[in-house]
Amino acid sequence: MKKNKVLIVSLLTLILLSCATTQTSIPETPTEIIPERPEIPLYTPPQWLSNTEAIYPTSQWLYAVEEGMSTTEATEKAINRLAQTLGVDLAQVTRANSDLAEITRNARANTMAVSLSQFDIATELPNIAIPERLMGLETETWLLPPTGTTHAIARINKSETATRYRIKIDENQRVIDMLLQKARTAPRTFEAVQLTSIAHKIAVVNDYDLAVLRAVDISAQDMQPSYQNAENLRTQAQTAQRAIVIHVKVDGDINGRINKAFTEYLNFRGFRTGAATVSQYILDATIILTEQDPNAQHKTINYTLNYTLKNQDGVELLAYSENGREGHNAINEARNRAVRAAERAISSTGFAVVFGEFIESLR
Repeated sequence: MKKNKVLIVSLLTLILLSCATTQTSIPETPTEIIPERPEIPLYTPPQWLSNTEAIYPTSQWLYAVEEGMSTTEATEKAINRLAQTLGVDLAQVTRANSDLAEITRNARANTMAVSLSQFDIATELPNIAIPERLMGLETETWLLPPTGTTHAIARINKSETATRYRIKIDENQRVIDMLLQKARTAPRTFEAVQLTSIAHKIAVVNDYDLAVLRAVDISAQDMQPSYQNAENLRTQAQTAQRAIVIHVKVDGDINGRINKAFTEYLNFRGFRTGAATVSQYILDATIILTEQDPNAQHKTINYTLNYTLKNQDGVELLAYSENGREGHNAINEARNRAVRAAERAISSTGFAVVFGEFIESLR
């Protein structure tokens, strides 16, 4: 019976070890037995764990070694610590790359907020490499069977990584310069805002790329992009927006109240308003008031507010229609309330939302 128990224990041990060896870098058998404690086996770790500097000298490599209770946990911890060494926040890098990837997809599909087809940028943006993580990143793991602890190393070769980032930075810089040049050919337009905003998003990624390059290549410490930094381009996009002039035209207005509501909201958003002769865009609106039932004692007024935003060539950028109704025993007060409801819709719940979404889509 005792023999059977020993055989069962041996089989279980073999099964457990064979399962463990399905993962890369897992030792199959202990390399040494402690004489005083034969039940505790010793496993020789890989040299990248036991003697990292010898395998990956810091003159040629940057690395981080971490541990966790799973391959994923250990690897993520090592990658994030390596990113900290490089001076970048990996979550922010991933988000910036994702934003840029979305712009590239929209440019390919020509679904930008305003058409940029005349600027021929769709063929340029897809050339930008958009990695999800750090370029040149290598990872390796090793599991210590008795404890279940996984060790991980995240590393990059300085020379190879510097070469890759220099190529990417040069391409980013070329596209940014191209976008800014095209924006200058269309002053005081939404196209200029969008082109500069795209340049800003590329610059955000490029600034992270520069941080990595400076960390791996000391000769790049004084390297500066022509646009200075991404924040400068964000400011340029805001300046381009403030240069736009919009003419407000309202048919069926009541004592200029609807025109005033549109004008005040546009000014609040940083846009100037003016005469048609000096404006690049026209906000063409119509308000219609109708009495729901003239014979009813309680008067109800329905309002319909239609508006379109067009450029001087008549190209429609947005169009929307909203309606509502207000009531009162006095017909004049019912009308006044309906107009007031339209004013509120313009400044907060209707036009404000539609136009706000349009502006955000430019960025």
